[in-house]
Amino acid sequence: MIDFVKCEESQSNKQMPIARLSKLSAREFKRKYFRPGQPVIITDAIESWEARNLWSPSYFKENFGDIKVIVQIREADKACEPSYFLEKGQEEEMTIREYLEEVESNPEVGVIRYIVELPITDIIPITNKQIKSLDYYSETIRRLADRKIFFWMGHAGCYTVIHYDALPNFNIQIWGRKKWVIFPKDQQDLLYTPSNLSLNYFSPINYENPDYEKYPKYKEATPIEFVLEPGETLYLPSGWAHYVRSLDFSISLNIWWVSFLYALKEAPMFYYERLCRRILRQRIKS
Repeated sequence: MIDFVKCEESQSNKQMPIARLSKLSAREFKRKYFRPGQPVIITDAIESWEARNLWSPSYFKENFGDIKVIVQIREADKACEPSYFLEKGQEEEMTIREYLEEVESNPEVGVIRYIVELPITDIIPITNKQIKSLDYYSETIRRLADRKIFFWMGHAGCYTVIHYDALPNFNIQIWGRKKWVIFPKDQQDLLYTPSNLSLNYFSPINYENPDYEKYPKYKEATPIEFVLEPGETLYLPSGWAHYVRSLDFSISLNIWWVSFLYALKEAPMFYYERLCRRILRQRIKS
């Protein structure tokens, strides 16, 4: 089955359809989307995952409530401003139970509290059995490169400002919905990236309130907006800038696609550090 998501017409009349597919084979994925560098939404990639039906806010609260995590905290009325997002946010350590109770008891306090990039299978090892590898990348190469599976959990209104990533990315929505806005790779110049911000792959443009006088080229950008539903997986090629906002309380994962050459480059340091840790543990025991 195939459906399409089209770009907004507010800034341009160009139409850039993104396929929304089920039963996408690995061969077709590589031929039609990976090699040409085109995004695609896969609606049924995680249907066999235990996490698909098991994970929820209450599941994590009841089973892993004592696990400590780092929570990013920002003022909601300022967080869309990229410089504030990167420079002024705070972090606080709390347990998953404390986080969920805080969000439940103070849903409208004007503060964003977001658990981001948690290496879930390291922190909660049982989740290894609840997540399966996707058919569209090599799990062996991912492990060789030591690229973690990142867990994201946050209430409605949590967001990430416009930026792009150097690696292709699978974004897996498990609970709740997220609004995605993505920009083709060849529009980085229209987003004023690389930028002068502390992380130059972040755009200086405030998506919710763009300053067209300061950034006139942004008028020519063609953002593609859609909602990623529970159970859906977005493949986003490298270099495609994106803005993401939670519409509901949301639980999601992201998995980086890495090449064999990238893994070979990263692996020596990874295994050297692992060896050092093993030697250190042995010395402590002795």
